[in-house]
Amino acid sequence: MSDEFVGKWISDSAENMEAYMEALGANWVIRKLVPKIALTLEMTIEINGNHWNMNAYSAVKNFHLEFDLGKEFEEVSGDGRKVLSTLTFENGKLFHIQKALKKEEKNSSYVSYIENGKLIQIAECDGVESRRIYTKVE
Repeated sequence: MSDEFVGKWISDSAENMEAYMEALGANWVIRKLVPKIALTLEMTIEINGNHWNMNAYSAVKNFHLEFDLGKEFEEVSGDGRKVLSTLTFENGKLFHIQKALKKEEKNSSYVSYIENGKLIQIAECDGVESRRIYTKVE
């Protein structure tokens, strides 16, 4: 089922991003900017088992995430927090757990899945959820 994620995706919509960013503790500028950035998400799965390689591009910032499913690793989150991340794939969904390394920062999580040919990504922090929807272009 993970093969459905492979390809290039363009952001269609973002819901409740500002409230989610506020829950994370992001500053005012970031909270206003992030919802307006249309990301192109390109997600690929390499052949060697559980190894994933994800890239996201925008006019402001690019992200690269390379990981093995189930293995914890250090990551700098999109909002700049240093976190310990673990990603797993279960029942057609990619789960991404981010544990903040600093006491004053917050944990967050993402669930990504395919529904009706769209990539749905739900982010959560302190009970506040945001939702991005992507359309496959390649």
